[in-house]
Amino acid sequence: MNFDQAITLIAQSVRPEWIQSIVDYYHLTSCSVNVSANNTRCCNIARLILMDKIFDCDIRRIFNAFYLKYGPQFENDKLFSYHINCYPNCFVIPNTGICQHGSEQQYVFGTESDYGSTKVTNCTWDKQMRAFSNGVIAHWINTATTGRPLSSWPSYDPSAPKYFHITPDQGFLPETWDRNCSFFDGMEAEGVREKFNNNDHIVF
Repeated sequence: MNFDQAITLIAQSVRPEWIQSIVDYYHLTSCSVNVSANNTRCCNIARLILMDKIFDCDIRRIFNAFYLKYGPQFENDKLFSYHINCYPNCFVIPNTGICQHGSEQQYVFGTESDYGSTKVTNCTWDKQMRAFSNGVIAHWINTATTGRPLSSWPSYDPSAPKYFHITPDQGFLPETWDRNCSFFDGMEAEGVREKFNNNDHIVF
């Protein structure tokens, strides 16, 4: 992916008047097409922008709003977040190695096939994958029976936000939610004020 292709992709989710600000904020003009460039690759920066815009920052705003509204209730382990990373290595399942919305379902139910399967698969998990699925199941069962996952899963606190990183090869790790959402929060607030006639009392 080059710079122009990155802009075309981002423009599908961002209004034209905000494109230049995003380019400047994420230093996209100096992005590289080199596959070994890692964090400066155009495709990696574009992915990060869209992850911030569509997922992480939207979710953070929702979590912060719940926390602000219900306060003390959420200080007592009521709000949790996770990122999953993900796929069983089964060659007959499309998009092997890619996480999609709903990809955790196979682990939650221990089905050895994904939610999009249209036929019986001949996929057999190894011991590591089965143990991983059992760990996911334990968290979901504990949530259903007690109202919260197992204690290793941190609850959400806006002052030090964390999510649970769930991954077959590394297990279950609490990680700091360190993305800076101030840019997209400002964009969202501006958009809402425009929609609701410049109401200055809207807070994010």
